Amino acid sequence: MTRLAPHTVMLRDQLVAALREAYPVALSANQVAELMPPIVCERYWTPCDWIAEPDGVEVLECHGERMHLIRRPRNGQDIHRHLCSLEREGVITRRPYNRSAHPCVFWTVQPNLVAASVVDGLETLWAAS
Repeated sequence: MTRLAPHTVMLRDQLVAALREAYPVALSANQVAELMPPIVCERYWTPCDWIAEPDGVEVLECHGERMHLIRRPRNGQDIHRHLCSLEREGVITRRPYNRSAHPCVFWTVQPNLVAASVVDGLETLWAAS
């Protein structure tokens, strides 16, 4: 098995923490993405006036029309593959849904993981007293 990059491990830990905080409410990928820190990425061959600052996009570096380094809010597409990977590992679960009633997938943590974290917290408090 290949080792994950540190930033991937950190992002997945943040995803699980966000879902654990929201438990028992399931969140869509876009709702989870709103809870994540912004992402720094590059935009190539984009005129300077096309980069919209009001949408939460911040230009960090401008290299003419060749390249821009920007910071922008995450969206569901940024984290969807990480959510699917966490589901394959058994850390989170995809809630069943009716595609015609609601077109997006909702995610939540496994209930036993929430219970385990509560038990760990209680054991820590008990050991401290």
